Amino acid sequence: MKKLVLLGGPTGVGKTTAMKALHGRFDGSGLLDADDVWRVGSKVAIPQNRSIAIRNVTNAMRGYFDADCDLGIVSWVFAKSALYQPVIDALTGYVDRIQQLYLVADPEALEARLRKRGEPDRIEYALSRLALIRSLPFTKLDTTSLRPDEVADAISQEISK
Repeated sequence: MKKLVLLGGPTGVGKTTAMKALHGRFDGSGLLDADDVWRVGSKVAIPQNRSIAIRNVTNAMRGYFDADCDLGIVSWVFAKSALYQPVIDALTGYVDRIQQLYLVADPEALEARLRKRGEPDRIEYALSRLALIRSLPFTKLDTTSLRPDEVADAISQEISK
């Protein structure tokens, strides 16, 4: 059985770090940070081009499943159905199961992380996405006081359920 995991969360919550810690934990898996197939400047990263980003993500994941990956994990903000639903729709024929997990953190911790990373200009966006994500009906893992390996452990446990 092939499984797709959408790992969502606001900027700064630890998705990329968790993905690095997850690498190698699941034999036969393909991990994709969506930013790696959509690392573009602000002039290009506009709503009208969202479908291109989604196509890049789904094509990369199809490639993983075509290469016989049993598990595909893609991380992206996924705060709105306009982002996650097209990915699900495009990959439904490739997988037997889909799971959505979200990383969250206390707003103060998220703001502190972004300031520490030198990205204070992303705080407003991250907090707005955190609010949207908190209202979604999917499993949430609070990363506020967890180390990256602990976040990866929690994700691994949820995936293995």
